[in-house]
Amino acid sequence: MLLKKKPPLSDIGPERKLIIIGCTGLKMLLEHLDLIDCFNIPLHVPNIKLDTEVSCVLNRYKAKPDEVKAIASDYQAIHGNSSGIPIRKLLLTMKLAKEQSGSGHLTYDSFCDSYKRITE
Repeated sequence: MLLKKKPPLSDIGPERKLIIIGCTGLKMLLEHLDLIDCFNIPLHVPNIKLDTEVSCVLNRYKAKPDEVKAIASDYQAIHGNSSGIPIRKLLLTMKLAKEQSGSGHLTYDSFCDSYKRITE
């Protein structure tokens, strides 16, 4: 398995450094496959529930301020779930929305369309 294999030697020196970031909602599966020990720090990231949290993520994604405001203000209506949205799903929605929009920028309409496609 690649996770247990040492990374190739570096041209810079003898150090072997590799960072692996895993994102899953199936921690038990990783435990069952004995992959959980390959990670130094398992970190639980709670679902995004508040419009302010959505705004923070969208701002870090460099979305336009008016689009951030529109998406965040309608966040509850868009996802319609009181338990929130996993960060992984929100990031995927933003990526697809950016690709889907003709301008290459995240827009309210492309975000809503992408979210519907992901949750269907």
